[in-house]
Amino acid sequence: MRTFLRLLWDNFIFVFKIAVGLLLTIGLLRFVRSPNWQFFSDNVGPDATVLRNVETAVLIVGGLFVVTWSVRFLDRSFYKGKIKQQAGLMPQSAQTMRRWFIHPFVHLDDSHLYSNTRNLLLFTGVAVLITPDLQTFLVASLAMLLVTSCGIWLFGQKGTGHIGASGILIGYFGFIITYGLAVMRDWRAVVALLLLLFFGRHIFNVLAHPGANVSKEGHFWGFIGGVVAALLLSSLMG
Repeated sequence: MRTFLRLLWDNFIFVFKIAVGLLLTIGLLRFVRSPNWQFFSDNVGPDATVLRNVETAVLIVGGLFVVTWSVRFLDRSFYKGKIKQQAGLMPQSAQTMRRWFIHPFVHLDDSHLYSNTRNLLLFTGVAVLITPDLQTFLVASLAMLLVTSCGIWLFGQKGTGHIGASGILIGYFGFIITYGLAVMRDWRAVVALLLLLFFGRHIFNVLAHPGANVSKEGHFWGFIGGVVAALLLSSLMG
């Protein structure tokens, strides 16, 4: 009985956190759609693109949080681990292409999800803000995900399964650094340098020493995917 009540309480807390994230997203959307914010974004700021992208960033970051946490809730509460078993990207194996695109949204356990959430949301939000528009961001994200998944599938250890968002969060880190320092070389370079200052040591340490039961291929190819995405945008922008 005590075990059941503990499980019920854990699930309640998990759902409560998802609800808070959803309500926060809705509240921020209402704010950035208000006349005051619209006036501010139209008349203030060194780069109007950033301010116009705030609404898009809130939508994508909020949506990413709700999706990844909801998938984890369903897997832990109803599917009993079946989602992660069926979503893992397995190197050099015949499998449906959907795993190439869904494996970053599935996590091994709550600790795995918690460890990825903060940096995933932060780096994704910054990536949205520094790109010209939503279409550009989506093109970059698709390119990054394809490079990451292809790298894992080709060079990962056969018989292993790769899940989790750490690859794409490192991918967005690589994208921001490359896009800011090597492609645009404007105020975005300052953003990239700040990101390097606060997170560079940790990210590069993770790349060099991924630890046991961690997808080193996912981390490495995620970073490469971010670099490729930034260079691709550079060529598309002329």
